[in-house]
Amino acid sequence: MTNVLSFRLCLVSLLLTVCVAISAGAAVTATPMRPYAGIGVLFFVGLIPAEHEPLLLPLYEEPGLLRVGVLNGATVSGVEWLFGSGEKSAPFIVTARKGGWFRILFDDAGHEGWVKPEEAGQYQAWDLFLKQHPCRLLPGLQPRYYRLLSMPNGDSIGTMQPRQQFRVLKRENDWVMVMVEPSRLGWLRWRDEDGRLLIGFQR
Repeated sequence: MTNVLSFRLCLVSLLLTVCVAISAGAAVTATPMRPYAGIGVLFFVGLIPAEHEPLLLPLYEEPGLLRVGVLNGATVSGVEWLFGSGEKSAPFIVTARKGGWFRILFDDAGHEGWVKPEEAGQYQAWDLFLKQHPCRLLPGLQPRYYRLLSMPNGDSIGTMQPRQQFRVLKRENDWVMVMVEPSRLGWLRWRDEDGRLLIGFQR
């Protein structure tokens, strides 16, 4: 009886170890959740550590009210994987704006806060940002998002590959007219029906 009980306990322990290992592996390889697009992107050049002390920028629950934290040189926005490598600046997605105040997503869990960057911040609305940077469709999307269309909600004229680069020529709501090759134009969705980004960028 004792041997049977010991065997069962060893078996349960082994199964728990395997489950924990599988869960840990899944967590490492999991693709981050696509963030909501918001209204544009804010870059903080001063947050990047340099020869001098990095900028410390207060973060508020409302513009100027209820301080919830500080953005500093160690801060990451949680969306770096979308923006590729480029100039030394930290990208943050902006969800709202009031004068010189910006509400930003400041971590990969989607938490939001208000900042007033003054001259330390460089804001670009999506219309401008999309046209200035090479774009790519993200991997793991539904097949319909990889279809290149003749017009928004039009006929399919081809299929894009994940991470295939293109240039945005024009934006109309959730759609962008893109140039895949000099003689190949079409339309793609750049954000889904829920407002989450479908594309990444190369800076």
